[in-house]
Amino acid sequence: MSFKLILKPIVNLLLKKRYYYQKVSNRSQSIFDVMSVHSSRKAAEDYHAFFETLANQFNKKQFAYFYSVLDEGQLLQTITGGLDFSKKKEKKFHKDFRYCVIHKLHDMFHVKGEVQLISVHVDPSGYSASAVIRCDNFGETYRYFVLFANKNNRIRLVDWHIMWYGFRMSEKCRLFYQEENILPGTGGVGLKALAEFIEKEDFPRIEESYGYLPKEVFQYRSIMCDLLVLAAKYSRHTFVERLLNDLEEIYPNEPYYRLSILWYFLEHEGIESVLQIIDDFAGWYQLKDAGIWHMKALQCKEAGYMEQALYYAKEALKVDASFKSALFMQADLCNQLEKYQDLVRIIEQLRDDFGVRISTERFPEYQAFHQSREYQEWKAKQK
Repeated sequence: MSFKLILKPIVNLLLKKRYYYQKVSNRSQSIFDVMSVHSSRKAAEDYHAFFETLANQFNKKQFAYFYSVLDEGQLLQTITGGLDFSKKKEKKFHKDFRYCVIHKLHDMFHVKGEVQLISVHVDPSGYSASAVIRCDNFGETYRYFVLFANKNNRIRLVDWHIMWYGFRMSEKCRLFYQEENILPGTGGVGLKALAEFIEKEDFPRIEESYGYLPKEVFQYRSIMCDLLVLAAKYSRHTFVERLLNDLEEIYPNEPYYRLSILWYFLEHEGIESVLQIIDDFAGWYQLKDAGIWHMKALQCKEAGYMEQALYYAKEALKVDASFKSALFMQADLCNQLEKYQDLVRIIEQLRDDFGVRISTERFPEYQAFHQSREYQEWKAKQK
């Protein structure tokens, strides 16, 4: 499910109330730029424990816990630029937002596998921190999120974002608080109309309007990334390059938006370009976890480089021996490469270490393995 579809229920509720916000700076923010607040110091251990508990609650599918530690007031202030709402409107916003968070959060973090805390970065002031968590869906989907936290006396969550896109939740919502300013020369097109063109994939209107967009529009990374994904989907190569150039100008060296269209680069520039994008992404976010190696394995497998994919899957397990997705990847690759002795070892490891039994008999692609000497000898020992 796309992030755009996940946010739609929240957006619909926000639009009904016609909130507005003050314009924000278009300054490019690093991933670890955290909000400055007057709050008591918290030791790094406290922040780490907070984020660890949050990840554990996700694994237990206790999504209501997310809301219980969310500072709605701070998030609302960030979204609206500090505009003073009446108490009645603010109360209604909290009610609507609470409903969406509790009932829709499972879509954002929809994973069959594990949610794991990867790293915690504490601001030198000790007043705020950010954390990277990885959502693993056994290789089917693979996402990193960044969570931001601070508070006066208790640590509370104040914002989050999907690293594939680089924009915070508050930024996505902020777009829908803006008054519908008509852009000059666009035939009455405003930001919300442009967002509707993207949703409807109306490319002629998008291309017609884009040339007239003022530079301040580029601060909305959500719009820019949606445009990029859509242009890549329809192989509008010239428009893709134009968007990439504009993004590079506004957000120099930030690699997140290239990661959102890896499949496009794989098709048009090849595996080496894709691996470099992943390396840039890992360097920017200071990631050294097993997931980066696994991401490379997925892309190499997609490109048909099976031996290289197997190498990266093994490297992932060197970093984290408990990373089951890399084991599943290895099993699949060993089967395709006819490394049946290794495949038997992986099947036993999944069974003995993780209590996972793979019923390869159900899958026709394992037929040659079932006829192999290695499988027959192993099967005989199981009786």
